[in-house]
This record gives sequence, structure tokens and C-alpha cells, in this order.
Amino acid sequence: MRSGRGGSFVGALLIAISSTTAFGQLRESLRDRGTPAPVACCHTDGSCEDLTPLLCLLSGGRPGDEGTSCAAVNCGGPAVACCFPDGLCANLQPDVCLSVVGRPQRAGSTCAATICRPTEAACCFADGACVHLPPVSCYNVGGRPNIIGSSCETTTCDAVPAACCFVDGTCSLISPVQCLTQGGRPHEPGTTCDTVVCDETLAACCFPDATCDDLISVVCLSQGGRPSEPGTSCKTVTCVPDIGACCFEDGTCEALKPFQCFSQGGRPFAPGTQCATIECEPATAACCFPDATCQVLKPRDCREAGGEAQAPGSTCKTPTCVRTAFACCLRDGTCQETNSRECRRLNGEFHGEVPCEPTPCTP
Repeated sequence: MRSGRGGSFVGALLIAISSTTAFGQLRESLRDRGTPAPVACCHTDGSCEDLTPLLCLLSGGRPGDEGTSCAAVNCGGPAVACCFPDGLCANLQPDVCLSVVGRPQRAGSTCAATICRPTEAACCFADGACVHLPPVSCYNVGGRPNIIGSSCETTTCDAVPAACCFVDGTCSLISPVQCLTQGGRPHEPGTTCDTVVCDETLAACCFPDATCDDLISVVCLSQGGRPSEPGTSCKTVTCVPDIGACCFEDGTCEALKPFQCFSQGGRPFAPGTQCATIECEPATAACCFPDATCQVLKPRDCREAGGEAQAPGSTCKTPTCVRTAFACCLRDGTCQETNSRECRRLNGEFHGEVPCEPTPCTP
């Protein structure tokens, strides 16, 4: 069983440390060493004492910064009774109490005169698990709270039974865990066999490796299979592998699953097809060049030739290629068609919207 009792442990530890005879002897021994320099040490009861940082921590206090002293430090006031969710109490300053998940009581209160009532209870869940929570929090997370002060150590949380459907269509009212271990399908906690319909018709379930097993649809899907129509059998169903031929634009072929083929820019064929029986024709498209000329090329050949490939299957009759290169007059008087950026790189004079024929350049 799970339990959360961090606050009570901290409170008990603070009380035990401050009252241990052995600690008192260690404290006097460390004080006699004289190093390092003492600092203001605030205790949980609001008092202050000039101690070395180590002595302060060992006594359950909070050491101040180097050079501080109790004469100039406010330790935040006296301690009050601090009640923890399990009903234990420790005398702590209010801010310390809150930091360890406690509830500080009114000013001047002490544990000797305060009765701390538990605020937690054993919280049972449908699967039989148990945690310590306030009743409202238990309800909020779908649990069933027991009486305030109850403990998971002494509480038995019985799993809520539910209708459990089996592959033969029968139903049993058992816990969800028992249902799963017996190969059934559990319904929501609280359901009964009178309120659910167990339609667990078997069907042929095909797996990616083309193997088959007769399973109910939900089990088939949970195991990564593809269920066939209800009532079918592996004796009458032929399972084909999920992979099939995948053609790429360069004409190559690879056996892949459809989503893998798409993600790699390929064109998938039906599952079960093989590259040996598929002819992958390289895709061609209209290729527009900077001088507005056009050729039908494979996309890769188009890019290597300095062109821009259009949509797959397009021809030079359908796209309109726009000229992107114009006359650039070089220093030797020759003309080269390029864009303005390339022309500047060549230290030429760019003539926008003008081709090299007839040449606008003068020697």
C-alpha cells in the first residue's frame, strides 16, 4: 500500500534532535573548537542563538548569512502548535509548519494544550490501491475515502467488481485485474453482466508479418493486428504483409510500409506487391530555365542543369516559364544572362528585362 506521511516525520525528527543527550554533548564539543565564526541561528520556537552554521543545522535551526548575529536578526516570532494530517503535533514557527505540510494553530498555542485531529483518511481506488488523502481530494481523483484518521496499513481496499466479457461470449462479475489475467475484457467499474452485452465474436486478425490468429477485434488491435470482418476465420482469410512496393521519382523501388513510402517522397503500391513485379517509371516534369526556355526532364536532372522543376507530369505546353536571367555586361564587353546578384558578383552592369540578343553591351 502506498502512503504519504512526510510532514509527521519532519515534525518528529525536529523534536527528537533537540532533546537528544548525545546531540547536546556533540554540540558542546563543536562549540569548543571555535571555528568557523558563529552566525545568527533561528530555532523553530522563534528563539535565536549565535552558533556556527554546522551546530545550527544539527540543532534543527536555520543559519543566517556570514557575519550576522542575534542582536540584529528577527527570527520570525515564537513557535505555535503545528498539526499534521495524521494527527501528530510539533511546536514550530508558522512558516516552518507550512513548509512541512502542517497546519499552524493560533499564536501562543502549544502541542501540550492542542489536540490535533487527523484530516487524512485511507483512500481506496477501483484497482484496490490505497493512499492517504483528505476526503475531498480522494473524491476528486476518483477514490473512495474511509473515515477520517483511517490508515492504509489497517484498511483493506477491495477492487470494485465489473462486468468481464470473454471470447466465448460469457460474462463474469469480477475485478478488472482478475478479468485481464483470465483473458477477458473488463468494462467500467460498477457495471454488471445484466447491463452489458458481450459481443465477443472472433475474427481473423492479420499481423504485419502476414501471420494470422482468431481474436476479438479489441484484442487484435491491442496487439498491433488488423481485424477482419466479425465471424471470419484464419482458415478462410489470406493475410498479406503490410509492406509493398514503393516507387521513387528516380525510378528506384523499395519494399516499405505505405506511411514510410509517403514520408520518404515515394509512391506506394498495394500491400503485398513486390518490386520484382512493379516497373517504376521515373517521373518527369516541365523544367523552366532562367532564360524562360523549357524542357521535359526528370526533377533531379532539371535541378542539376540549373532549372526549376514544375509539378510532376507537367509538360512544357502547360506551364509558363518566366525569364529570371537578363543581360549582364562584363568589363570585357561580353554579355552573360544572369540575375542581378550574380551580375554584381561578376563586377558587371546589369540590364534588367533585356536579353543578350541583341547585345546591349559595348566593348
